[in-house]
Amino acid sequence: NIKNICKIRRKPFMKEQWNSIFTMTKGLNSRGVNCMFLPANGFDPGPVGATEAFLRLGETMLKPAEKQPDHVNILGYDPMVFLTEQKIAHGIEHLERRSLTCSILGTGGEEAVKRASGAALNWVVSAEGLPLARYMELCFGTPYISGIPIGKYAMLHWRKKVNELTGRDDEQIELPEP
Repeated sequence: NIKNICKIRRKPFMKEQWNSIFTMTKGLNSRGVNCMFLPANGFDPGPVGATEAFLRLGETMLKPAEKQPDHVNILGYDPMVFLTEQKIAHGIEHLERRSLTCSILGTGGEEAVKRASGAALNWVVSAEGLPLARYMELCFGTPYISGIPIGKYAMLHWRKKVNELTGRDDEQIELPEP
Protein backbone atom coordinates (compact mmCIF):
# COMPACT_ATOMS: atom_id res chain seq x y z
CA ASN A 1 0.00 0.00 0.00
CA ILE A 2 1.64 3.25 -1.18
CA LYS A 3 -0.03 5.27 1.61
CA ASN A 4 1.62 3.14 4.31
CA ILE A 5 5.00 3.27 2.53
CA CYS A 6 4.83 7.07 2.50
CA LYS A 7 3.92 7.18 6.20
CA ILE A 8 6.89 4.96 7.05
CA ARG A 9 9.27 6.95 4.84
CA ARG A 10 8.30 10.31 6.38
CA LYS A 11 8.55 9.34 10.04
CA PRO A 12 12.37 9.11 10.31
CA PHE A 13 12.84 12.32 8.33
CA MET A 14 10.57 14.42 10.50
CA LYS A 15 11.74 12.89 13.74
CA GLU A 16 15.46 13.31 13.02
CA GLN A 17 15.51 16.64 11.21
CA TRP A 18 12.78 18.73 12.68
CA ASN A 19 12.33 17.38 16.19
CA SER A 20 12.38 20.87 17.72
CA ILE A 21 9.99 22.35 15.16
CA PHE A 22 7.88 19.26 14.61
CA THR A 23 6.02 19.50 17.91
CA MET A 24 5.14 23.16 17.35
CA THR A 25 3.31 22.72 14.03
CA LYS A 26 -0.45 22.79 13.75
CA GLY A 27 -2.52 19.67 13.28
CA LEU A 28 -2.84 16.48 15.28
CA ASN A 29 -2.25 12.90 14.28
CA SER A 30 -4.39 9.99 15.45
CA ARG A 31 -2.53 9.88 18.79
CA GLY A 32 -3.11 13.59 19.49
CA VAL A 33 0.49 14.55 18.70
CA ASN A 34 1.12 17.78 16.80
CA CYS A 35 2.14 17.07 13.21
CA MET A 36 2.24 18.41 9.68
CA PHE A 37 1.66 16.52 6.47
CA LEU A 38 4.74 16.53 4.26
CA PRO A 39 3.76 15.07 0.90
CA ALA A 40 5.85 12.15 -0.36
CA ASN A 41 5.37 9.72 -3.19
CA GLY A 42 7.86 7.13 -2.00
CA PHE A 43 9.97 7.43 -5.14
CA ASP A 44 11.80 10.77 -4.82
CA PRO A 45 15.32 10.73 -3.33
CA GLY A 46 16.01 12.21 0.10
CA PRO A 47 17.20 15.65 -1.09
CA VAL A 48 13.89 16.25 -2.88
CA GLY A 49 11.99 15.44 0.31
CA ALA A 50 14.29 17.65 2.38
CA THR A 51 13.81 20.55 -0.05
CA GLU A 52 10.04 20.21 0.13
CA ALA A 53 10.10 19.90 3.92
CA PHE A 54 12.30 22.98 4.47
CA LEU A 55 10.08 25.07 2.19
CA ARG A 56 6.79 23.77 3.56
CA LEU A 57 7.86 24.32 7.16
CA GLY A 58 9.05 27.83 6.31
CA GLU A 59 5.84 28.75 4.52
CA THR A 60 3.78 27.44 7.42
CA MET A 61 5.75 28.69 10.41
CA LEU A 62 7.60 31.88 9.47
CA LYS A 63 5.82 35.14 10.26
CA PRO A 64 7.09 38.72 9.91
CA ALA A 65 9.44 39.63 12.75
CA GLU A 66 11.39 42.64 13.91
CA LYS A 67 14.60 43.10 11.90
CA GLN A 68 17.74 41.88 13.64
CA PRO A 69 20.82 43.29 11.90
CA ASP A 70 23.13 41.06 13.97
CA HIS A 71 21.52 37.70 13.16
CA VAL A 72 22.22 35.16 10.39
CA ASN A 73 20.15 32.05 9.66
CA ILE A 74 21.82 28.92 8.33
CA LEU A 75 19.44 27.21 5.90
CA GLY A 76 19.60 23.77 4.35
CA TYR A 77 21.71 22.18 7.06
CA ASP A 78 20.78 18.52 7.13
CA PRO A 79 22.46 16.38 9.81
CA MET A 80 21.79 13.26 7.72
CA VAL A 81 24.05 14.68 4.99
CA PHE A 82 26.60 16.76 6.92
CA LEU A 83 26.74 14.52 10.00
CA THR A 84 28.49 17.29 11.98
CA GLU A 85 28.66 21.06 11.91
CA GLN A 86 32.40 20.81 11.22
CA LYS A 87 31.89 21.51 7.49
CA ILE A 88 30.41 24.92 8.26
CA ALA A 89 32.49 25.69 11.35
CA HIS A 90 34.84 28.18 9.62
CA GLY A 91 31.87 30.18 8.39
CA ILE A 92 30.24 30.19 11.82
CA GLU A 93 33.57 31.28 13.32
CA HIS A 94 33.75 34.24 10.92
CA LEU A 95 30.16 35.26 11.67
CA GLU A 96 30.80 35.19 15.41
CA ARG A 97 34.08 37.11 15.02
CA ARG A 98 32.09 39.81 13.22
CA SER A 99 29.67 39.96 16.22
CA LEU A 100 26.90 38.19 14.35
CA THR A 101 24.78 35.56 16.03
CA CYS A 102 23.79 32.61 13.91
CA SER A 103 21.39 29.74 14.21
CA ILE A 104 20.71 26.68 12.12
CA LEU A 105 17.06 26.98 11.22
CA GLY A 106 15.28 23.93 12.53
CA THR A 107 17.45 23.31 15.59
CA GLY A 108 16.80 26.33 17.80
CA GLY A 109 13.24 25.69 18.87
CA GLU A 110 10.23 27.99 18.72
CA GLU A 111 12.11 31.19 19.64
CA ALA A 112 14.57 30.75 16.75
CA VAL A 113 11.72 30.23 14.30
CA LYS A 114 9.90 33.33 15.56
CA ARG A 115 12.92 35.56 14.91
CA ALA A 116 14.15 33.86 11.70
CA SER A 117 12.28 36.15 9.30
CA GLY A 118 13.99 39.19 10.84
CA ALA A 119 17.54 38.01 10.15
CA ALA A 120 20.01 40.22 8.31
CA LEU A 121 21.17 37.34 6.11
CA ASN A 122 20.45 33.72 5.25
CA TRP A 123 23.45 31.49 4.61
CA VAL A 124 22.35 28.56 2.44
CA VAL A 125 24.66 25.57 2.96
CA SER A 126 22.98 23.07 0.61
CA ALA A 127 20.74 23.05 -2.44
CA GLU A 128 17.90 21.86 -0.22
CA GLY A 129 17.78 25.29 1.47
CA LEU A 130 17.63 27.42 -1.71
CA PRO A 131 13.84 27.42 -2.20
CA LEU A 132 13.35 28.49 1.42
CA ALA A 133 15.97 31.25 1.01
CA ARG A 134 14.21 32.52 -2.12
CA TYR A 135 10.87 32.42 -0.30
CA MET A 136 12.31 34.41 2.61
CA GLU A 137 13.89 36.93 0.25
CA LEU A 138 10.56 37.44 -1.51
CA CYS A 139 8.38 37.59 1.63
CA PHE A 140 10.68 39.20 4.19
CA GLY A 141 13.41 40.87 2.12
CA THR A 142 16.16 38.73 3.65
CA PRO A 143 19.16 38.44 1.29
CA TYR A 144 21.01 35.15 1.05
CA ILE A 145 24.41 33.81 0.17
CA SER A 146 24.86 30.19 -0.83
CA GLY A 147 27.61 27.63 -0.68
CA ILE A 148 30.27 26.40 1.70
CA PRO A 149 33.62 28.05 0.96
CA ILE A 150 36.49 25.62 0.46
CA GLY A 151 40.02 26.98 0.21
CA LYS A 152 41.57 30.34 0.98
CA TYR A 153 40.29 32.27 -2.05
CA ALA A 154 36.72 31.00 -1.67
CA MET A 155 36.71 31.80 2.05
CA LEU A 156 38.00 35.34 1.51
CA HIS A 157 35.41 35.93 -1.21
CA TRP A 158 32.65 34.51 1.02
CA ARG A 159 33.75 36.67 3.97
CA LYS A 160 33.78 39.79 1.80
CA LYS A 161 30.26 39.07 0.51
CA VAL A 162 28.91 38.36 4.02
CA ASN A 163 30.42 41.63 5.26
CA GLU A 164 28.79 43.55 2.40
CA LEU A 165 25.35 41.96 2.87
CA THR A 166 25.34 42.55 6.64
CA GLY A 167 26.68 46.11 6.44
CA ARG A 168 29.99 45.19 8.07
CA ASP A 169 32.28 46.29 5.29
CA ASP A 170 34.80 47.86 7.67
CA GLU A 171 37.02 44.74 7.43
CA GLN A 172 39.42 45.18 4.54
CA ILE A 173 39.68 41.94 2.61
CA GLU A 174 42.05 41.85 -0.32
CA LEU A 175 41.23 39.08 -2.78
CA PRO A 176 44.36 37.49 -4.32
CA GLU A 177 44.38 36.45 -7.93
CA PRO A 178 42.66 33.03 -8.27
